Amino acid sequence: MFSYPTRTLLPPTRTLLPPTRTLLPPTRTLLPLPHPERPGYGSAMRSRGQSSNGISRTGLIGTLALFAVMAFVVGQSLVAGSVTCEICVEHRGRSQCRTVSGASEEEATMAAIVNACAFISGGVTDSMACQRATPTSKNCE
Repeated sequence: MFSYPTRTLLPPTRTLLPPTRTLLPPTRTLLPLPHPERPGYGSAMRSRGQSSNGISRTGLIGTLALFAVMAFVVGQSLVAGSVTCEICVEHRGRSQCRTVSGASEEEATMAAIVNACAFISGGVTDSMACQRATPTSKNCE
């Protein structure tokens, strides 16, 4: 009768670091939090660059910059273009109409054609062929 060997044939595992080293970062000493009944409450926060309400100067500047960027993006997206075009495109038996606003008639027409072709084409090559086709209808104001 056959029996399996009881010993493993793999070499014993070795640790990469000596046993005195650990992978944990060194611990920091935590400063005691200021207590409201102690004199000088909150002075430790202000001395580290934070205001009395707990928001740092850097955090306040970052928040204001974020709101400024968001306001710019929203403002630019709400600005209506001077020309609005409705374009209908037909390609391989499928048709799609799109309305787009743009700074010029040419820009609005091209954007509407690309947008309509994205719906009716199936792939990059087909989309490029669709964009070269002449629109079936064009109405710009």
